[in-house]
Amino acid sequence: MTRNNYPDPEMNDLHSAKILLCYLMERIDRPISEERLYDIVTGSNVINHFLYAEALEALVKNGSLSFSKNDTSSDKNKSPDENEGRMIVLEQKGRLGAEYFNNTIPATFRRRILTAAFHSFAAERRREESSCEITPAENGFTVELSVHDKSLGLMKLSLYAPDRAQAELIAEHMQRNPSQLYSNVIGYVLDNPEESPDIRL
Repeated sequence: MTRNNYPDPEMNDLHSAKILLCYLMERIDRPISEERLYDIVTGSNVINHFLYAEALEALVKNGSLSFSKNDTSSDKNKSPDENEGRMIVLEQKGRLGAEYFNNTIPATFRRRILTAAFHSFAAERRREESSCEITPAENGFTVELSVHDKSLGLMKLSLYAPDRAQAELIAEHMQRNPSQLYSNVIGYVLDNPEESPDIRL
């Protein structure tokens, strides 16, 4: 929503939608799954489902984008996109189109679609580097965050919450930036001063 509570404007021009899709792919600079691209584009509220489908079909047909088949077997070393099976690839024609014509697209559309992409990939990174569980405990709930680097466990942090609502709030904040939280905890541990004995009589 805009500041005046009016809905954000949507793009309704096929030519502009094609340029914007190529621009997004050029900025991402890697193949992306069909599902991920659809979620980013429609989630940005810039291009609706029908215009997206029409633009994607046209770009594949004119050689700006292409589909590549991927090994559908699951591999822990692959990104979630790479385990999806079929990927969308930006071809040279689409890359040139994005470079030459991206300035014809209003900055607000470019900014919104890139923001949606950023949030999508940031959420993926958080899922890869951490997990968070809420379990019932005596008189409340336990929130446990696990931070890991692939198969290496880096930290487990458990906090108590008196009710479910607070537990979910704690979990949400824990998962906002797990790597920074881990760094902060390490910093606090290393800087933790030795307790000074109270020798007053």
